[in-house]
Amino acid sequence: MFTGTSPQPPACPVCPGRGVPLGQLGRLRWYRCRDCGIDFNRRAKASPSPSPQAAGRAS
Repeated sequence: MFTGTSPQPPACPVCPGRGVPLGQLGRLRWYRCRDCGIDFNRRAKASPSPSPQAAGRAS
């Protein structure tokens, strides 16, 4: 679960305000600007998936 604890909240794409975390849906983290109220998102970092070649080999 996304807790919203980042060193610095992301900047709003519309105004100079900062985003307040709303939560995560899939690979997107959603924020709401404290100044203008617009909702915007940022991609969450994806975890590395196992390589399909390594999974198919039996050694």
